[in-house]
Amino acid sequence: MKTPLLIIIGLSLFLFPPLTAQGAFSSLIINEIAWMGTNKSANDEWIEIYNNGDKDINLDGWILKSADKIPKISLSGTISAKNFYLLERTNNNAMPGVKADLIYKGVLNNKGEDLILYDNSGNLIDEVNCSSGWFAGNDKTKQTMERISPFVSGNNSQNWQTSQNPDGTPRKKNYKSKITNFENKIKKVQSLPIKNANYSAKIIFSEILPSPKGPDAKNEWIEIQNQNKFEVGLSGW
Repeated sequence: MKTPLLIIIGLSLFLFPPLTAQGAFSSLIINEIAWMGTNKSANDEWIEIYNNGDKDINLDGWILKSADKIPKISLSGTISAKNFYLLERTNNNAMPGVKADLIYKGVLNNKGEDLILYDNSGNLIDEVNCSSGWFAGNDKTKQTMERISPFVSGNNSQNWQTSQNPDGTPRKKNYKSKITNFENKIKKVQSLPIKNANYSAKIIFSEILPSPKGPDAKNEWIEIQNQNKFEVGLSGW
């Protein structure tokens, strides 16, 4: 006799534990965006990716693109654990003294973009949907848009802040005014409704037993499969 639905669901939650606050599914996140350019030039836009995990990750075949495919960037090379990967537009002159890992083409719209990070299997790893307007940053002062927590969805507007200084913090940790302030922001984000969660399309029904031997109420079961290469928190599903 197969395991009842209740036990299978419980096992799924054990194998794929809920992540913090509508969690990021991967250690790689879009961490900072200079969508306004720099004080030197509005064309010197840059994007920073951060590896919050404990392992180096090969980015060959990964893609970072906007929903309108401008820009569409094919990534390459390796991002070390607890380290940054810097993408600069057009040339390596955006931030003097700060070397880019990759040069790309394609302007970021100052009115907003929906930026999406895919791995080399086409899995959605991270998203920052600012299609209705950038969550933070200042075009006049050239202050960048910085992520507050790597454990909270990039689609959550409250998880972003305007950098303290013009030109932001490329290849450095994002600014935290006071640790208590930071913790309060995270708690506020964590209390938001589950509707802000990221959902993976590769969580599927893989098997169903609708008519078992014996009483249906006790012996029916449903199996859910995770086809991704990463764990997915099921909290709120």
